[in-house]
Amino acid sequence: MERIMGKAALTTLFTMVAAVVFVALTFIALPVSPALATPGLGGETGKANSYGKLTGRWFQWVGSIPVSENPLFASGEFDASIGQQGSVWFLTGTTGGSATRSCIIPRGKALFFPLVNAFFLNGPGESFTVPEKRAALAEIFDLACELTCTLDGSPIVYSRKITRVQSPPFSYQAGEDDVTGYPAGTVDEEAIADGYWVLLPPLAPGEHVLHLHGALCGLGFSVDVTYNLTVP
Repeated sequence: MERIMGKAALTTLFTMVAAVVFVALTFIALPVSPALATPGLGGETGKANSYGKLTGRWFQWVGSIPVSENPLFASGEFDASIGQQGSVWFLTGTTGGSATRSCIIPRGKALFFPLVNAFFLNGPGESFTVPEKRAALAEIFDLACELTCTLDGSPIVYSRKITRVQSPPFSYQAGEDDVTGYPAGTVDEEAIADGYWVLLPPLAPGEHVLHLHGALCGLGFSVDVTYNLTVP
């Protein structure tokens, strides 16, 4: 999911609240999928990149890709390498609804993706503060429900978690044909992201099926995506 909050969204969907809410959602420990190549994440994946920083990078990545080729709207086979850098690759949900996708993931790439997520970007003429953005997003994601993720049929609970994260402030600049719909050149140096995320260590070579699902109960929003992944 990707949602962009602005003044209209605040006035119609939320009541501003004073507190920032952080929630970590964990699940009962179940057997580890044999597809996971390593028991842990280290180096760039586990230390230099906090979940919070990764969420900001995820939105910068998805926002750097024009709508016409953006993976948010992909169906069937697609090129997962667009805009990817480093040892962590990003996958997307949808802007609402279901999708089935197939792609190639190189060996050694961790995968970071949301079940439900959003970010608050000040549009032209808006000046919401970081605390106001955090409060509005927190109110939305307190409604998150039906959060599930499986790999090859096994729940993703292998000592990691589906994790609720609010990002530190990050810079976002809208480009041409931007997913936000804002004019090219719109800049917010203190955008804030929120949502529920999964960080998978690199997968073992072979064919894998990744399924993710999330919803915002009471808002009528849900995401359901199946990825058929090939690791050469």
